[in-house]
Amino acid sequence: MLGLLRLRKSLALFGDASLWHTKSVIGCCTRVSSVLSTNAMLLNESTLRRMPVDVGLHISLDSGFSDEHAASRILRNGQPSAGSLQRVEHVIRAAIANGNRVRILTCVGPHSCYQLFELGERLAGLGVSEWNISRILPAGRALRNYDECWLINEQRIHEQITAMRKAYGWIRIRFSNRTKQDGYFLLVLPDGTLATQWTDGQDKVLLGRVLDMTLHELQSHPKFDLLGHGRKWLSSIVMSDDLTYDSSD
Repeated sequence: MLGLLRLRKSLALFGDASLWHTKSVIGCCTRVSSVLSTNAMLLNESTLRRMPVDVGLHISLDSGFSDEHAASRILRNGQPSAGSLQRVEHVIRAAIANGNRVRILTCVGPHSCYQLFELGERLAGLGVSEWNISRILPAGRALRNYDECWLINEQRIHEQITAMRKAYGWIRIRFSNRTKQDGYFLLVLPDGTLATQWTDGQDKVLLGRVLDMTLHELQSHPKFDLLGHGRKWLSSIVMSDDLTYDSSD
């Protein structure tokens, strides 16, 4: 299923990478600032050659260890995706060579929170220049047994990121913790309904229909945090309550 989100002449695409074979999607993305968010499992050099170079790629990569990465990419037969880390690395190299802007997205949990430096070494070797690291939200499938499965030592994350910024000065590394931030995400569901994500057990909160709702109604909706939506990533880590946000995409 393909989700489309258009804001300020920008377009974000989430879903099956094979949809890039359709001329309508490729044609649309030559007219707006576009990003494909993907795990890169269905991308290859042929697909990338057909993709406009001004389309950005946000590629999900949670571990620099082959076994850990394979375990996080379970196939339909229930088995880990053996060799998937190497395939994703090949896609990253090809995308950078193609001229696409590549950003790596990493979600940290107990399985990966002490392995960031190893992943950073891989990304540096691939020529990656943008890396966003974030906490898992207590929402959706992660809501079940969240404290048991997803709580981490955030101080240790801060220490690793500080060290990596010194070691890999050419990589822009940003960290985000929105585990307590409700109404941040703006979602377009398959039926055209606008929704946002809450972390208090409500999960997806419906806001209205995309074709019926005005921008003013969205901006003033009590369940949607427009200001929070505009503040995308923490640009620096400050060990206090004084957090500095980066509003750039």
